[in-house]
Amino acid sequence: MEAAGPAIDTASGNERAGDGNSATQEDTAYLETRSNAARTPERALGGILSIADAAAACRESLTECLAIESLREEWAEDRLADFKLWDAGVGASSNKKASLEERLILKPHVRNVVLDLLIVLKSTFDQCRELGTRHSW
Repeated sequence: MEAAGPAIDTASGNERAGDGNSATQEDTAYLETRSNAARTPERALGGILSIADAAAACRESLTECLAIESLREEWAEDRLADFKLWDAGVGASSNKKASLEERLILKPHVRNVVLDLLIVLKSTFDQCRELGTRHSW
């Protein structure tokens, strides 16, 4: 039987002493409260609290862009198709065990980066929609 790798401190992402096989109280507490872990008011912006929520918000924002003819013709259809392909590939919208959220459960720093990027992406889509609405010809 192969030996497990070093245990990772979930708070810092650093290796810690131990055989890597037993869960510490800290790990157990983290897993029990993971849905609330490492959230700041910025991450809760607009009620977006999970990767699945953020992906759904991005998809909705892109879908709204399709209603603007100049955006639809220029890029909205392609960006929505690209986003759906990425989403399906990584499981961002899934709420199952194979979801991106679940796979990043022991890497909260990576999860937070993905969540923050999706929030920024949604904001960018919203800005494009606003500009497209103002400058429709």
